Amino acid sequence: MLSGGLWVITVGTTLGMIAGYKGGKLDTAIMFTSDTVMMLPGLPLLILVVTILQPKSPIVLGFILSLTGWAGLARAIRSEILSLREANYVEASRIMGLDTGHILKNDLLPNIMPYVLINLVNSMKGMIFASMGLYFLGVLPFTNLNWGIMLNNAYQQSGALYTWEAAHWLLAPMLTVMILAFGLVMFAQGCDRLFNPRVRARHEKRTTTEESNTEDSPTVMESNY
Repeated sequence: MLSGGLWVITVGTTLGMIAGYKGGKLDTAIMFTSDTVMMLPGLPLLILVVTILQPKSPIVLGFILSLTGWAGLARAIRSEILSLREANYVEASRIMGLDTGHILKNDLLPNIMPYVLINLVNSMKGMIFASMGLYFLGVLPFTNLNWGIMLNNAYQQSGALYTWEAAHWLLAPMLTVMILAFGLVMFAQGCDRLFNPRVRARHEKRTTTEESNTEDSPTVMESNY
């Protein structure tokens, strides 16, 4: 989950920001590559690769599952950067002679960080669902430490679809995945409040207003008394 999500976010965000900011032939080359990757059949490609490699390490598996996931994010990030690269603060940084890396990191990245975090969460959820599906199909090496194997055993051996006595073997991994996905969404919302400048400024303003009202309330009460 972590290796696949971080790979998608790192590659997609980096290439999308470079393509949107630099433009020209570099933009054309990156977008042509991403469009080509997006046209690849995802599920057949994954089944073929994991059948050949038979990865046992979860880090390697996450990398394989995210081979084509960065392409769509790169195009979306490029669109965001195209609308931000002509902003006044970005133009001021260019006039000051700051290098491209500094502008991308300090001027553009904070403005798209909430969108990046949401895509990180979606990518991590996608890694979970994809790995569970491949384990359920029996493509990946057998292991007892996977929810996909639990679902496979519940379906084929326990008859969980036909009897309530064995339904818990089917419901337990499904409920666990739902709780994990909900936790990832809450994590993304918390990071949005941390990294989004507008949300952070609004939160600080509200906190300052509440503190000032708390300090002024005793004075008002004494005056009324």
